[in-house]
Amino acid sequence: MLQLDTRRSSQTPVGPSGNRMNVMLAYLKSYVNMGQAEAYCISGCSCKPTRLDGHHKLRQSTIFLARLLPSEAGECVIGVKVSKSTSSGKHKFKVMQLVYCALAAGSQHTDVL
Repeated sequence: MLQLDTRRSSQTPVGPSGNRMNVMLAYLKSYVNMGQAEAYCISGCSCKPTRLDGHHKLRQSTIFLARLLPSEAGECVIGVKVSKSTSSGKHKFKVMQLVYCALAAGSQHTDVL
């Protein structure tokens, strides 16, 4: 579980309904022993659950990004739960990093400068 302040500024009150934060979860994808997981909002905020598969057939290990769009909240708790289902027969799952930034209401992209 990770607790974040997903307000645009921790010094200001929660913004209008519909504002979201752009949360990117970096996780390892590999060709051996990797399982599946689900990233989701537990409390304080809301977001669509995202299914993650740490297994692929390429013979390399790579970091992938998954996007969550939690609502603004002073205490947004995000969880990652390893799934019983697997495409490799194994259940290892590794979260590498979490990055987040403001996302304008209605926007589906983030400008990278």
